[in-house]
Amino acid sequence: MRMITKRAFQAFKMNKNFKLDNTKVVSDSRSTSMYLHGNEIARKCHETGMVEVTTAGWNTPTTKERLKPFICVHSINYNLHMDGMPWSGDWTCIGLASDLN
Repeated sequence: MRMITKRAFQAFKMNKNFKLDNTKVVSDSRSTSMYLHGNEIARKCHETGMVEVTTAGWNTPTTKERLKPFICVHSINYNLHMDGMPWSGDWTCIGLASDLN
Protein backbone atom coordinates (compact mmCIF):
# COMPACT_ATOMS: atom_id res chain seq x y z
CA MET A 1 0.00 0.00 0.00
CA ARG A 2 1.31 3.43 -0.89
CA MET A 3 2.33 5.87 1.84
CA ILE A 4 -0.20 8.48 0.63
CA THR A 5 -2.98 5.90 1.00
CA LYS A 6 -1.85 5.02 4.53
CA ARG A 7 -1.64 8.66 5.58
CA ALA A 8 -5.01 9.55 4.07
CA PHE A 9 -6.68 6.55 5.70
CA GLN A 10 -5.21 7.46 9.11
CA ALA A 11 -6.53 11.01 8.73
CA PHE A 12 -9.93 9.61 7.72
CA LYS A 13 -10.07 7.35 10.79
CA MET A 14 -9.02 10.18 13.10
CA ASN A 15 -11.38 12.75 11.49
CA LYS A 16 -8.46 14.99 10.55
CA ASN A 17 -8.01 17.14 7.47
CA PHE A 18 -5.29 15.96 5.08
CA LYS A 19 -4.08 16.94 1.61
CA LEU A 20 -1.25 15.54 -0.46
CA ASP A 21 -1.04 15.53 -4.24
CA ASN A 22 -4.33 14.17 -5.67
CA THR A 23 -5.78 12.96 -2.35
CA LYS A 24 -7.64 14.98 0.26
CA VAL A 25 -9.52 14.22 3.49
CA VAL A 26 -11.98 16.82 4.76
CA SER A 27 -13.56 16.58 8.18
CA ASP A 28 -16.10 18.79 9.90
CA SER A 29 -18.44 18.36 12.87
CA ARG A 30 -20.87 16.16 10.89
CA SER A 31 -18.77 14.00 8.56
CA THR A 32 -15.39 13.03 7.14
CA SER A 33 -14.83 12.48 3.42
CA MET A 34 -11.93 11.27 1.29
CA TYR A 35 -11.46 12.73 -2.19
CA LEU A 36 -9.36 11.62 -5.13
CA HIS A 37 -8.92 14.17 -7.94
CA GLY A 38 -11.84 16.10 -6.43
CA ASN A 39 -14.22 13.11 -6.45
CA GLU A 40 -15.59 11.90 -3.12
CA ILE A 41 -14.72 8.19 -2.78
CA ALA A 42 -15.36 7.54 0.93
CA ARG A 43 -17.50 9.19 3.58
CA LYS A 44 -18.30 8.70 7.21
CA CYS A 45 -21.22 10.12 9.18
CA HIS A 46 -20.06 11.05 12.68
CA GLU A 47 -23.56 10.69 14.16
CA THR A 48 -24.17 7.12 12.96
CA GLY A 49 -20.58 5.98 12.38
CA MET A 50 -21.59 4.50 9.01
CA VAL A 51 -18.94 4.41 6.28
CA GLU A 52 -19.71 4.35 2.55
CA VAL A 53 -17.39 3.96 -0.45
CA THR A 54 -17.62 4.46 -4.22
CA THR A 55 -15.32 4.58 -7.22
CA ALA A 56 -17.15 7.74 -8.33
CA GLY A 57 -17.24 6.20 -11.79
CA TRP A 58 -13.44 5.93 -11.98
CA ASN A 59 -12.47 2.25 -11.78
CA THR A 60 -8.78 3.09 -12.06
CA PRO A 61 -5.80 1.52 -10.31
CA THR A 62 -5.38 4.69 -8.23
CA THR A 63 -9.02 4.68 -7.08
CA LYS A 64 -8.76 1.00 -6.14
CA GLU A 65 -5.51 1.74 -4.29
CA ARG A 66 -7.11 4.51 -2.19
CA LEU A 67 -10.04 2.20 -1.31
CA LYS A 68 -7.76 -0.70 -0.23
CA PRO A 69 -7.80 0.15 3.50
CA PHE A 70 -11.61 0.11 3.44
CA ILE A 71 -12.40 -2.90 1.24
CA CYS A 72 -10.85 -5.53 -1.00
CA VAL A 73 -11.50 -4.13 -4.48
CA HIS A 74 -10.15 -5.49 -7.75
CA SER A 75 -11.13 -6.20 -11.35
CA ILE A 76 -11.75 -9.60 -12.93
CA ASN A 77 -11.98 -9.52 -16.73
CA TYR A 78 -12.44 -5.73 -16.50
CA ASN A 79 -15.40 -6.14 -14.12
CA LEU A 80 -15.15 -4.50 -10.72
CA HIS A 81 -15.41 -6.67 -7.58
CA MET A 82 -15.67 -5.77 -3.91
CA ASP A 83 -14.77 -8.44 -1.37
CA GLY A 84 -15.06 -11.08 -4.10
CA MET A 85 -18.52 -10.08 -5.33
CA PRO A 86 -19.40 -8.10 -8.47
CA TRP A 87 -19.73 -4.40 -7.67
CA SER A 88 -21.04 -1.49 -9.73
CA GLY A 89 -18.78 1.00 -7.94
CA ASP A 90 -21.83 2.92 -6.70
CA TRP A 91 -22.07 4.17 -3.12
CA THR A 92 -22.07 1.15 -0.82
CA CYS A 93 -22.28 1.05 2.96
CA ILE A 94 -19.38 -1.04 4.29
CA GLY A 95 -20.20 -0.86 8.00
CA LEU A 96 -19.28 1.14 11.04
CA ALA A 97 -16.24 3.34 11.44
CA SER A 98 -15.35 1.37 14.58
CA ASP A 99 -14.82 -1.69 12.33
CA LEU A 100 -12.03 0.00 10.35
CA ASN A 101 -8.55 -1.31 11.14
